[in-house]
Amino acid sequence: MFLPLVVAIFLVCPETIGARMLKKHDLTVPDFSEEATTEMSETTEMSETEEPPAPGESGQECRENEVFVECSRKCGLHCHIPTWDKCEFEGPCYPRCECKEGYARDHEDNCVPEEECLSVPCSEPNEVRKRRGLKESCRPTCDNRNFTELCDEPMDLSFVCECKPGYILDEAFGKCIPIEECKTENSSSEATTERTGSTETSEATETPETEKTTTPEESKCQENEVFVECSKKCEQHCHFPVWEGCELQGPCVPRCECKEGYARDREDNCVPEGECLLVPCDDPNEVRTRQGLKDVCRPTCDHRNFTELCNEPTHVSFACECKPGYILDELFGKCVPLSECEGEGMFPSSLWSWG
Repeated sequence: MFLPLVVAIFLVCPETIGARMLKKHDLTVPDFSEEATTEMSETTEMSETEEPPAPGESGQECRENEVFVECSRKCGLHCHIPTWDKCEFEGPCYPRCECKEGYARDHEDNCVPEEECLSVPCSEPNEVRKRRGLKESCRPTCDNRNFTELCDEPMDLSFVCECKPGYILDEAFGKCIPIEECKTENSSSEATTERTGSTETSEATETPETEKTTTPEESKCQENEVFVECSKKCEQHCHFPVWEGCELQGPCVPRCECKEGYARDREDNCVPEGECLLVPCDDPNEVRTRQGLKDVCRPTCDHRNFTELCNEPTHVSFACECKPGYILDELFGKCVPLSECEGEGMFPSSLWSWG
């Protein structure tokens, strides 16, 4: 705005006020001659006809099924990492490659059609993977059929596993069971007995008195299990990280639990805890640990001391963590070498917002 004013003054009185102002502010007088104007016009026409640089030319090589976005803030969809569709990271946008519409990233960071994500098997045989489903903390259970009433937004995530139709989550065992097998408030003992074996009456009838060496309740327990008269433990699972102090809400129930030093596997059998550590992680740069940080507490490129913001309990059993020398890059949802972390504040992807 200042320069046009100076130019106007110069045209009116070139050798007085205008000249002194141009000299004071170290400015040059524009050349308004016919020759200069023609040259400027030709340069403008050439720049308008030039094609914008391709993504590769701007220093960003996109791979198959990716598109270059000059100003990106999307978290992106992942087959193995449930994300809400509208998730965006806070702060300024950045130029990068994103998956095309209708594609999501697989565990190798390639963009694949979304239907391929739906074919990724769930860890529970009575679960099915859905394009949009309730996040884990919002799923209805035997004890809370309308759990979503207590759930914070956003509730829906992409490519999550949910119980099949006719099944519901039993928090006591951490698996989906037929709805009719859910224990009711007044018959928890009876329902628990039905799920774990025959009733005391039938057990007593089938077992001769002379051969009985255990109580009817104990006899229905499987290998490496013990009968507990009043149980509230969540139990340890190889595939479902649980904190060791976890207890179920409500009254205790009689049931079979894994022996000390054992945990449940995918088939609901009690196996030595050492076998749980052999279960592979989704990320090749992760390792399963006996006691590890839960997902929301893991350090990331942007928050090396993320545990300072994390609520107790911070540790869960048989969780996957980045190998030594690696750290979680939340932008891509995988472990990267510490040396590959972007500079502080470059990608503030650990601060999420949902618009």
